[in-house]
Amino acid sequence: MLWSELNAPGLAAEQALEHLTGTVANVEDHIHPMSQQEIVLFGDFRWLHRRHWDQWAWSIERIAEACNAKVLCSEKYDYLSVEILVQPKPKNQRRALEELSNFVELVSDYELFVEVQSH
Repeated sequence: MLWSELNAPGLAAEQALEHLTGTVANVEDHIHPMSQQEIVLFGDFRWLHRRHWDQWAWSIERIAEACNAKVLCSEKYDYLSVEILVQPKPKNQRRALEELSNFVELVSDYELFVEVQSH
């Protein structure tokens, strides 16, 4: 739904949406979110102790940009917090971005949960 709402999404937004869609599919299929193929990132790595956080942050940031919105990703306790700083104007985009932000927060916490369970 979000893809059809975006205004002329670029390659980065397309990759970001594919990445998050793959993560959603993995969770739905009871596959660990980190088993997904990594995406190539450009720029700084902010969370070396949680390698997938950078990928999820990059993805949600690119999607927000495609919606003319802005998000701030930061570490909060043991999960990746996603705060929407500038909301998209269309209600459908706003709702979809909120859902994706919540999903990223949940899956980043799930990553820690599975890591603790395996030790």
